[in-house]
Amino acid sequence: MSRKLKDKKVGFTKVEKVVRGIIKTLESPQKLQEAYLFELWNNLVDPEVKKRASPERLYGKTLYVKVKEPMWAHEMTLNHRTRILEILQREVGKENLNDIRFHAGNTFNRET
Repeated sequence: MSRKLKDKKVGFTKVEKVVRGIIKTLESPQKLQEAYLFELWNNLVDPEVKKRASPERLYGKTLYVKVKEPMWAHEMTLNHRTRILEILQREVGKENLNDIRFHAGNTFNRET
């Protein structure tokens, strides 16, 4: 065996640590719902919309979506919001998602 291979340590994660992480996720229905919505977004939303916007956070029953520029936040709200909301609601139910808010910038505003 070469010296390079001997010197490299292969790291393994303990099963206990992996299971704890899974259980923690399962204990948070909000995080599971968020992950599911993000996956739906990637599979169902028009590719042109995905170029300009990406889901950032599910807060309550509102999905916050980050866009590259303020102009696109306005465009998405006026011309795409209703259609995207309907597509996602068909999959998760209206009782689980009632709004989508588009914003430009680094963080979303929980107050709006």
